[in-house]
Amino acid sequence: MKTPLTDHLLEYLCEEYHLTVAYSLTTLMHEGQVAQEWLLTKYLAAWLNLIGGCVDAGYPLALRHGRALRAIQKLELQIDAARDVSDQVFFLRGVEDSIKGVARFCGVPDERSMQWGVWGRDVPIAMAYGFSETEVLSPLICEGIAPCCMYAAFLVSLVVTDEGTAEEIADRMFEVMPRELLDLLQRLPAAPEA
Repeated sequence: MKTPLTDHLLEYLCEEYHLTVAYSLTTLMHEGQVAQEWLLTKYLAAWLNLIGGCVDAGYPLALRHGRALRAIQKLELQIDAARDVSDQVFFLRGVEDSIKGVARFCGVPDERSMQWGVWGRDVPIAMAYGFSETEVLSPLICEGIAPCCMYAAFLVSLVVTDEGTAEEIADRMFEVMPRELLDLLQRLPAAPEA
């Protein structure tokens, strides 16, 4: 089923998108809940695990800041999609501050790390775009996830020195995972009318 959420993902993936199928508001709201939960439990969690995985990979910068990177990775265990909006925003702000704090000590950003930061931010923002006045999904949560992903992508890019690994990470996080969400949303059955 095509809805504005799937159209936003298609636009992010630079694919043609045109809303041609009628959809119910109930379906759109269900899609929004699924997408928001995915952003928290899959996308943000993947970035947090990548940060800790840099220590396991033995990158010099990661080893130098290993304790801090491991602490950020452990924040993944605290992700709870059932939190109310204000608690979720507060939690996400703490995640953002933690990542930003470590990133400050990791050196001068290069072009790749700046680009990754923008791309990391774009996935959650693509979901929130156009929904600020609706109850379909919480733009506060999507906009809270966006800087977390932005700084996480920025930090991982600073730490990962192997170009092959960096390419694999970029492909997974900026192409494969958004496509997985698109597939998930397109497979959802239409919700019954309320």
